[in-house]
Amino acid sequence: TTTGVASTAPTSGLGAADISYQNDVLDRHNLYRRRHHVPDLTWNDDLANYAKEYLDNHNLCFQLEHSGGSYGENLAGGFSTAAAIDAWYNEVSLYDFNKSEFSSATGHFTQVVWKGSTEVGCYTYQCGNVGFWWVVACEYYPRGNIIGWFAENVLPE
Repeated sequence: TTTGVASTAPTSGLGAADISYQNDVLDRHNLYRRRHHVPDLTWNDDLANYAKEYLDNHNLCFQLEHSGGSYGENLAGGFSTAAAIDAWYNEVSLYDFNKSEFSSATGHFTQVVWKGSTEVGCYTYQCGNVGFWWVVACEYYPRGNIIGWFAENVLPE
C-alpha cells in the first residue's frame, strides 16, 4: 500500500495535513530563503492538496514527471522531505548570479528562493519498497522561474 507521510522520516501518518510536516517544510524552505533576503513562504492547503492529488493519481515511483499545472513545482524521488529541499537548494553552487537566467541544472534552487513566490504546499508519497521509495512534490504560488525576471527574484546571499 502507498501512503502519504507526516514527517521527513519513513513513517506513516497524515501527510500534508499534518502540522509538524507543514512546519518542517516551511522551516527548511525559509532557512534558505532568508539566506537570499527574500520573504518567508507561508503554507497553502490548496497547494498541498494539489500535490497530494497529483502524487496519489500518478505513479511517479520509477520516473518523475511534472504535473504541467499552473503552479511552480519541485519534485524529488528517493529523498526524505528535508533531504529533497536540501538537494534543491544545493543547486545554488551551479547558479550564475551574473547571468541571472534559467538553467535546468538550477531550476529547483531558483524556485525555492524565488522572491515572488509567497506560498508553498507539499506532499510526500511513500512508494513502499519499490522504485524511489519516496516521492516529494512541492507546489509554489505564484510560480517562479519566469524568463526575464531572474535578476529581480533570485538574489545573491
